[in-house]
Amino acid sequence: MKIVSAAILVVFVPFTTANAQFEAGREASYSCTAAASGGIIYDEETRKWTGTAFRASLEFALRVRFLGTHAGKSITGLDQTFYDFNITITPKGSNFPIRCYREFDTPVSATRDNSVLECYADHLYRINLKTNRFLAARLDGYLDGNNNNDRAALVSGGTCLASMQLWRWLPE
Repeated sequence: MKIVSAAILVVFVPFTTANAQFEAGREASYSCTAAASGGIIYDEETRKWTGTAFRASLEFALRVRFLGTHAGKSITGLDQTFYDFNITITPKGSNFPIRCYREFDTPVSATRDNSVLECYADHLYRINLKTNRFLAARLDGYLDGNNNNDRAALVSGGTCLASMQLWRWLPE
């Protein structure tokens, strides 16, 4: 009986240990493309700000690296598991990824129920890893008080294609 127990221990322990270490370093890459874009621009003739559609040109590579989990409270005060990620955005045509962060040096977190990641890089990004949809906003142009279109405020929405759904391999 001792030999059988030892054999079971030898067979199962390496798999569970290796699996736990492997999960924490998992990465997924996505190719994201905007389908629609709109915002506000300053009309020189009327001297007013007006809504407009923009050409949907935002394209970027999204890299999501799973760091681990932590326990916390939901908005309603319930105990919940949060999944922590390191996220980078690489704009099309660039070889330089931009760190997408929630707060300085803090991982971006989501729950299994609310799979939306929100972070800041060159835009404010909201990315749903279950539906593979994103919103990206640049909100600084209008607020600066300058009546010009140097940095028109805009929102873009689109989809991200992935080789593997990230949520499939996250630990329960």
